[in-house]
Amino acid sequence: MNRPALAFVAIFLASLLLFSIVIRVDAIDKSLIVPFTALIARVSSLTLNLFGLGTSVFGTVIMGGEGFAVDILNGCNGIYVVGIVVSAVLAFPSTKKEKLVGLLLGVTGVQVVNLIRIVSLYYIGLTNPALFDRFHHYVWQTGVIVLSMAIWIFWAEVLVAAPARPRT
Repeated sequence: MNRPALAFVAIFLASLLLFSIVIRVDAIDKSLIVPFTALIARVSSLTLNLFGLGTSVFGTVIMGGEGFAVDILNGCNGIYVVGIVVSAVLAFPSTKKEKLVGLLLGVTGVQVVNLIRIVSLYYIGLTNPALFDRFHHYVWQTGVIVLSMAIWIFWAEVLVAAPARPRT
């Protein structure tokens, strides 16, 4: 393995470890993560209401008039996947401006994918509860990671590496 690859792996793992430790700090969880998760619940509820589903939010719980509800927990708020994407962007050899673009694209992309995930899971749970766990645990967990890595690869290969390649 060459030095740039080793540097990438070392920075990626160190960033991911630091991110994992920081988000587990109780004060950070209470002051940042829980309010952020409540915001995700409100945005998801607003999106569901645009489709006429008539939901309301209590903290991190989205409830509908039909009695169906989902609680957005720490593993479901996209924060862990954001940590993976942020760590990958920080580790990839690029300029500060390119990193900023990567961070904005990555964090926004992960949250958009997660919003689609939450809205679709609510709808699946409402209309076909037997499929909810399957989609929650298998389809969307894999989907969020794959789509998030696709966003990072797009940034790294198209926005960063491609302009640096010699043109023929």
